[in-house]
Amino acid sequence: MSDNKDNKKFSAFNAFYRSRKEKKDLEPEPPRKMNFLNFFMTLPRRFGKLVSFNLLVLVCNFPLIFPLLASSGYFSTVQTAPAYDTFSAVYNLVKHQPSPSVSTLWGIFGIQIETHIPNVTTTVLYCLGFISLLLLGPVSTGCAYISRNLARGESVSVVSDFFYVVKKNLRQGFTLGLIDALLSIMLVWDAVFFYANSDSGMMTAMFVLSLCMILVYFFMRFYIYQILVTFKLGTFKILKNSLLFAFLGIWRNILATIGIALVILTVYTLLGLFVPLAVAVVVICGASLCIYMASYAAYPKIKEYMIDPYYTEEKKSYFDERDEEIRDTDDSDPVSAEH
Repeated sequence: MSDNKDNKKFSAFNAFYRSRKEKKDLEPEPPRKMNFLNFFMTLPRRFGKLVSFNLLVLVCNFPLIFPLLASSGYFSTVQTAPAYDTFSAVYNLVKHQPSPSVSTLWGIFGIQIETHIPNVTTTVLYCLGFISLLLLGPVSTGCAYISRNLARGESVSVVSDFFYVVKKNLRQGFTLGLIDALLSIMLVWDAVFFYANSDSGMMTAMFVLSLCMILVYFFMRFYIYQILVTFKLGTFKILKNSLLFAFLGIWRNILATIGIALVILTVYTLLGLFVPLAVAVVVICGASLCIYMASYAAYPKIKEYMIDPYYTEEKKSYFDERDEEIRDTDDSDPVSAEH
């Protein structure tokens, strides 16, 4: 009786962590075509795994909380500063030429606001946030493996599968993570720069071009880490193939982007309505659902252009070798050739 109670007690934990050996005994889902309709039909069945997956994603990205704390203003030095640039001119008028009209101007332009000045604490918090850049590659590698298997309907052990694939692809995953972080920062920086200086037609065109490049690279990220965990390819080939898939799977990429945008918009709307509900969505399935949608959109194209041709070519080479053996046998045996 006590054994049964113990099993029930730890059933939730066992759903979160199951060894890879035990996972092989689980019955996988029947194969389904990965289209728009089947996404919603299979999502409820995989939602429990997505919840466990989301908790793992939040734990692995815990360094992101440090820059959020630094930007919140709770740890910075608070000072007051003029709200308008004309503050000093109006102040001189009030001091040297007081009048009712000057008092009116002072009531409008003499307002001061609180400003948060960075200090040692906020600097340390921002530096700790850079740990997330170092973890970007390994964490994204593990997430790609789990989300890919969920999209394919395979049995998944969230924790053991995650650390298994991270350990297996640690070096290349870390390298891709640094390249990924560098490209992302450069593209966002370019967009901000051209937007801030978009006072001419040339700068506006460059701003639009930078937004297009951000969108293309966002599509590429659907494929980069999935190709890494699926094939043994060099870093340059992974990036090149991801760029090709960004255009080959354009419609699926757009649908996944719309889905991700809807999740983000839902969380943003709930923040304005009821903050605890928005936090609950983020904790339960916010990140994992976005990652899952990206994998669900990307994997069929990877299978179509990289996996299926390999097996077709392998089967073709097998039959070619068999036909060659038959021809050699026929040529060496005249009697059998006559028959």
